[in-house]
Amino acid sequence: MFRFAPETTPDQIELMVEGLRSLPGHIPEVRAFTIGRDLGLREGNWDYAVVADFDDVDGWRVYAADAVHQQVIAEQITPIITERTSVQFEW
Repeated sequence: MFRFAPETTPDQIELMVEGLRSLPGHIPEVRAFTIGRDLGLREGNWDYAVVADFDDVDGWRVYAADAVHQQVIAEQITPIITERTSVQFEW
């Protein structure tokens, strides 16, 4: 999940979304990928969430280390966020 910097523009968010949406087609280990902006129903929520499913931990490791994924993080996510949090869990 991300919190956007106050000066983040809609165009920057759209570029981030495009970058994120490109990842499942590039990384075959991704089994399901859902992204979305918070609906604003509760004050204090994070601004944006990414949920990615993998068959196993090794699949997540491939995704986490992927060069295109790292480029999206560096160029389209990191410049516009103030906070990031994540959880990996098995179900």
